Amino acid sequence: MQSTEDQFIPGAASLRDELDQRMLVVLRDGKTLEGYLRSYDQFSNLVLEETVERVVVGPDMATIDVGTFVVRGDTIMLMGKVDGEKLASADAAFTTVDEPTLREKQSHVRQLAAATRASRKAERLARGILDDTDLDAHV
Repeated sequence: MQSTEDQFIPGAASLRDELDQRMLVVLRDGKTLEGYLRSYDQFSNLVLEETVERVVVGPDMATIDVGTFVVRGDTIMLMGKVDGEKLASADAAFTTVDEPTLREKQSHVRQLAAATRASRKAERLARGILDDTDLDAHV
């Protein structure tokens, strides 16, 4: 017979051992959160305390304090324990900047990406290739 430590409990119940641990949570919208897991429910909704959002744009990084944060379970893409030593060595690879500077760079990068997408879309349309977003406009 297996001990209870060897048994895996599927679903949200498997988070029991992670309570009060420092966790890294990556959301579907791209946000990266780090905080202490204080509570969860059957839908994997989480409550994180002392939470920070890590925003990375190229070689620059900002850490934004967001305090207590409630995360909807259906928005979680990835989650794991934080290893402080590995995190510190990973952070050393980035230049720390303030939030307004990083948000400005982030906006610039998004504008460039949007311009690139528009340019590629125009090239495809010139060749007669429609994507899903074009189908509604041409009906």
